[in-house]
Amino acid sequence: MLALLATACAPRLYVNVLQPAAVNLGAAKKLTLLESQGRESAREAVVQELKNQAQANGYFSLEDRTADGVTVKFSGRNVSVSSPPAADAVGLRIDVTEWNADKEQEQGKDKKGNAVVKEYWMGRVQLLVTAFDSTGRTFAVEKLYRATARDDADEDASILSAARGVVRQLLDDVTPVYVQKAIQLDDEEEGQKVIIDMARNGNVPGAIDAERQLLGKSPNDANAIFNLAVLLDSQGLYKDALPLYDQAAKLRPKQLYFDVRRECAQRLADAESLAR
Repeated sequence: MLALLATACAPRLYVNVLQPAAVNLGAAKKLTLLESQGRESAREAVVQELKNQAQANGYFSLEDRTADGVTVKFSGRNVSVSSPPAADAVGLRIDVTEWNADKEQEQGKDKKGNAVVKEYWMGRVQLLVTAFDSTGRTFAVEKLYRATARDDADEDASILSAARGVVRQLLDDVTPVYVQKAIQLDDEEEGQKVIIDMARNGNVPGAIDAERQLLGKSPNDANAIFNLAVLLDSQGLYKDALPLYDQAAKLRPKQLYFDVRRECAQRLADAESLAR
């Protein structure tokens, strides 16, 4: 986690925080494709596209075990697998339920301004995706992903372009992303400004030591307690920061203290959900 130089009037530390995806797969960074249903050529194209995009994305590795004859059965949100994925992987079943293209028309004009009818291909691909762990716990059951894509000349090209789009949707839905967050410090007291400048210039460990030394002399300094919490928070030490936020708010109930404490609690919740 990187603390960056803040330039706004109110002093802030900027940190990059990993946030769970819409479909949170926890700590897993391995995907294992166990079963796929649908037209064979369509399934092969989707699997290849999934491999390509997973490799380019760099977050997940992908293992294809569809040739092993594994069966994935589900009823409601319960899944049973004849050969489960590894304990550190998420198993996938992907059903290709639509793989086609239609020739469509649109009204337009040629270079001379004359009205013309232009034909093109609109490719359509639809997937139903089920994701689960080695115990059968499900993250998604037959979740729908659908994409369309246009090609002015080639039917197959329009379908493959739609396949790229639908796989991109799937990976976007399950891949955590880094988001930059700003954590505001409290510079109300003059004595805090040197420590804040130290942190904003990249020396967060030095600023932490300075706050602790200050609190050794003035243990009830709410401003110092709060800023120490912010510094620890910026380093991902959420469990250490939260009681300090509480202590600072008890001594001086400023809205800033409550707001930043709430944001820290959310960062902790996100980190814990990604560790499971």
